[in-house]
Amino acid sequence: SPEHKEVGRLSNYWLDLCLQTSNVLLRRKEDFQRTTEYHDCLNAVEVYLENFTQEWDHLARSDAESTATHLEALKNLSVALQDKRLALENLKEQRQKVTEHLNLDDRELVKEQSGHFEQCWIQLEDQVKRKIQLSVTTLQELSVVQAKLQELMEWAEEQQPSISEALKHSPPPELAQSFLMDHLTLCSEVEAKQLVLKTLIKDADRVNTNLGLNERQMLQKILSDAQNHVDFLSDLVWQRRKHLNKTLSDRTQFFLAALQAMNQIKQYEKKIIFHEHICLLPEDVSKQIRSCKTIQASLKVYQSEISGLWSQGRNLMKETTEQEKSEVLDKLHMLQNMYDIILQKCGQRLMDLEKHIVSRKYFKEDLDKACHWLKQCDIVSFPEINLMNNNTELYSQLAKYQQILEQFPEYENLLLIVQKDGQEILPSLNEMDRSYLEEKLSALPQQFNMIIALAKDKFCKVQEAITARKEYASLIELTTRALTEVEDQLGNLRKTPSTLLAKEVVSLMEDYKNVLSEVISLGSAVNELNQKKEAFRSTGQPWLPEEMLTLATLYHKLKRQIEQKVNQLEDVMVAYQEHEEICKQLEMKLNSIKEKEAEVNEETLPAEEKLKMYHFLAGSLQDSGILLKHIAEHLEGLSSQLDPSVHEEADHQVRAWQEMLKVLHTAIGDKVVECENRLVESIDFQTEISRSLDWLGHIKANLNEPLNMDAKLNSIQEEIRIVQIQQKEVQSSLRIIRALSNKEKEKYMKAKELVPVDLENSLTELSELNSEVQEAIQKRQENLIKLYSICQRYYQVSQTANNWLEDAQVLLQFAENGLDTENSEENLRNHIDFFNTEKQFQLHLKEVKMLVSDMEPFIQTLRKEDLEQTVRALEDKSIEIEQEEQCQKELLQRCASQWQEYQIARQHIIDLMNESEKKLSEFSVAKTSSQLEAEEKLVSHKSLVSTVNSFHETITSLEEKASILEKTGNIASKASISRSMTTVWQRWTRLRSIAQEQERILEESVQKWNVFNDKMQKATDTLDQLHERLPEGSVEKASKNELLDLLDYHSNFILELEQQLSSLGLLKQHSFNLLQDIEITPSFQEQMPIMQEIKAMQDRCYNMQQKVKKSEKVVKQELKEREEVEKEINKIKTWIQEGREYLLNPTIESDTQLEKLQMLLNDATIHRQAVEKMAEQQQNKYLGLYTILPSELSLQLAEAGLALVNIHEQIEAKVKEAQQHKTLNQEF
Repeated sequence: SPEHKEVGRLSNYWLDLCLQTSNVLLRRKEDFQRTTEYHDCLNAVEVYLENFTQEWDHLARSDAESTATHLEALKNLSVALQDKRLALENLKEQRQKVTEHLNLDDRELVKEQSGHFEQCWIQLEDQVKRKIQLSVTTLQELSVVQAKLQELMEWAEEQQPSISEALKHSPPPELAQSFLMDHLTLCSEVEAKQLVLKTLIKDADRVNTNLGLNERQMLQKILSDAQNHVDFLSDLVWQRRKHLNKTLSDRTQFFLAALQAMNQIKQYEKKIIFHEHICLLPEDVSKQIRSCKTIQASLKVYQSEISGLWSQGRNLMKETTEQEKSEVLDKLHMLQNMYDIILQKCGQRLMDLEKHIVSRKYFKEDLDKACHWLKQCDIVSFPEINLMNNNTELYSQLAKYQQILEQFPEYENLLLIVQKDGQEILPSLNEMDRSYLEEKLSALPQQFNMIIALAKDKFCKVQEAITARKEYASLIELTTRALTEVEDQLGNLRKTPSTLLAKEVVSLMEDYKNVLSEVISLGSAVNELNQKKEAFRSTGQPWLPEEMLTLATLYHKLKRQIEQKVNQLEDVMVAYQEHEEICKQLEMKLNSIKEKEAEVNEETLPAEEKLKMYHFLAGSLQDSGILLKHIAEHLEGLSSQLDPSVHEEADHQVRAWQEMLKVLHTAIGDKVVECENRLVESIDFQTEISRSLDWLGHIKANLNEPLNMDAKLNSIQEEIRIVQIQQKEVQSSLRIIRALSNKEKEKYMKAKELVPVDLENSLTELSELNSEVQEAIQKRQENLIKLYSICQRYYQVSQTANNWLEDAQVLLQFAENGLDTENSEENLRNHIDFFNTEKQFQLHLKEVKMLVSDMEPFIQTLRKEDLEQTVRALEDKSIEIEQEEQCQKELLQRCASQWQEYQIARQHIIDLMNESEKKLSEFSVAKTSSQLEAEEKLVSHKSLVSTVNSFHETITSLEEKASILEKTGNIASKASISRSMTTVWQRWTRLRSIAQEQERILEESVQKWNVFNDKMQKATDTLDQLHERLPEGSVEKASKNELLDLLDYHSNFILELEQQLSSLGLLKQHSFNLLQDIEITPSFQEQMPIMQEIKAMQDRCYNMQQKVKKSEKVVKQELKEREEVEKEINKIKTWIQEGREYLLNPTIESDTQLEKLQMLLNDATIHRQAVEKMAEQQQNKYLGLYTILPSELSLQLAEAGLALVNIHEQIEAKVKEAQQHKTLNQEF
């Protein structure tokens, strides 16, 4: 009931709700479980992260007692982070599980929460790792600093005993100079160690910031100990030097000055020797010339110093022994000889440099010219040939390659000159320049050979491409011209025969066949052009599509037109032959009728026989009339294929034959009437009636018999002719009977007798029988005519159907030896167009069946079976053809589809290769302006290489399509497909080899840039080291020996800067080589980043050179001023020495002694004032320089002042003593 149904429905609904609620509850429990697990993991990670963060904050903010302990704590923290990282991974897994069941907002919230903790965890790990690395590095640096400080203290402890022992003993004067020189070496070592200590102090300060409290205290203690050791040793060295200076005499001062002069000359010699090798670049040689001239000028200026030493030596030799004179003189001669030799060397060096700079300039011009030509040739020949370019661009490329080949002999001679001059230059170069030039000289021939080989190869390729295009265009033009001539020739041929003769048609058909053979002979050229076209398409070259379309269209149009015309002429020939045959038959029949008529007319035969023969001739005329009618109809059918004049002439002939037939009809009719009249006069009426009744009865019996023909048109036509003759005979017989009856009736009427009844009955019977016979004849004629029409139509339709089947069979046999895959679409269209006429064939087949059915009453049984067998054969053949047609249609459709897919895929890969080849041809030069550009170019090109390599799969897929097509294709199609695939594979292989070669070149370019950047980095590091080693010593605080060492350091430093400038010059040449293939102007080349970087390094070097030269001037000025002060002090010391000697050996006379002492006292006062003034001036000078008086100078001034005070006091005491003595004498 409805209530039960509703209750049932609500129950089911209730159960569904319960089930859904249970499912939702289960899902909510699962969601709650996942959420709980996720939050547990989140809380665990948060707790771990909070603990680790607190521990990290404690380690990062608090000062550690020990760095090692702090490092161990950091490592423990890092290990703990790694150990607890599993919690973070669990959080990620739980997040993944949870997010799958959340909405978009909650999912983003969960990701944000977990991502925040994950980011904090990773950030904490990174901070701990960085802190561990910093602590490890700090401890390593601390151990290095400690080791160096310990080594410094050990060295100081080793030196202290020997110096302390030497201080206890004063050296003899003759050994003071030797001891002083040895001690100066030690002083230099102490100063070097002081510099090392300063560096270590800086390193310790830098390391100290990252050390713990224990390490800082330990490092501070070691630094303090090292400072104390070095300071104590420095004090000992200073005291030792002070003692040695005191022991020096004027002679030792002279030898010291001579030694300094010899050292200075050796410095000049060192500068000359440093530039012993001649630079490669003319500008560097110019610098060498300027430097050499500067050295020469300095030597000439130094001549005054040599002259001063000669003067000082002569003064020394006045009051010395012969041995000492000899020593001084030998020293002076040695000094002078050394000076003269160095001056001569400098002059000779200057002459050599000035001589070589000319050859260097010419050599550089030739080298630059050769390199520039190589650069231009490389720019021209390096890009890959793009066969997709038009002829104008190819001719332009060909001209460039030809220009390279024409210029090669000239530049080859230039290369030989450069190599010869370079080999002559090599021995005079330093190692760096020699290495550069040897590399250049060895690379140039390789570059020349590579460029010329590349130019020849590309010249041949471009020439071959141009020649192929010319041949292709020329073949198109020649073939088109030949086809046009054939078209003109075809237009000049007669379209229709001039007569109705078959031989005329045969002649015209031969003309068309000759033209067709010419077109077919041009088919090989068209096929060759198609092959060339496909080859051009496969390689991306212009293939003249419009010209080829015009050519192919013209070729196929002409071939189709001529073939159609030949087929049409064959049909016309058959029609003409048939027409001729019919006309011949008609003429033969007419001539035969005429001859027989003449024979019958001339023969003397009974009238009855003649009548029969005339009836036979009348029947033949009737047959000829039918034949003439057929000729007229046939002529009407040919009217469209005939010239009007030919048609008019043929029509006139037909009319003539018609007139002839009329004439013959009339003549034979007259003869028949004549024979009938003769018979009427000669035969008996009763006998004739009796005979006629029997004869007509016999004819009636024959005519009433059913037709049983063999369905042959000739038999039917003959039967029709027989029936017509019978009709004529019957009609003639009736006329004769009628005339005889009239004559018999007239005879009774003349006798005025009644016509006998039996006569009337016979005439009535004869009349009835005549009517029946006429009707039978008429019926038989109609049946025969109908049968003839049916048979004629049957033969026409069956022949048409059979022809269609034969054509279909020929069309189906087309695919027996494989399909023409290239023309598969056209073949498919032809197939479809042909079999679209199958409906017409079926209509014809149906009509044949109906015609056979219509012929059944009139034909023989055996013939009927033959016809039925023929129809069944047609039907069977039709079914077979239909099955084969469907198979071949599917095959053609499949082949056309596969061919279309193959063409599309092939065109796709060709387009891809065209695009890739275009990109490869755009790869114009390998050189780049920077390493970044080279790497970017390499990365970009690698993607292009991978793209080209990926074509292998596409081509393999295309080859699979081609193999499928080859299975269904004929031999020509297989060959064509194989050629097209071979072309594609060859092009891909060529593109891949080109891409790989360009990739190799780019990798070499990147490698060259890496090498160059290494050299740049090395040069930068060298400049940094030079900058760190810039002379920074304070000349105001240095001693004289330190100033001399500093001056020597300046000279060596300037030489190093000059060497570095030379290296930068070669580096600049190297950069020119890297940039030589970039098509930029020289002015813009100088603006390139690497050139600017090299220029910046050169400017930096020049700036350091200027600073060093400026500093050197300051040192020289300081030395000069120090030497002037020392001269004054030495004069004072000499005066003090003389004064002491006088005080020891005074004059005997008291008055003279007192005057001398008074004079000495005044001189001492003057000298004291001079020393005080000198000290004040020096103090003011150094105060102006924001420093104090150098200790050495201060000590010398103090010693001089103290000595003056002592001698002043001694002189005053002597003056007082002399005055007292004088007073006593006077009193006495």
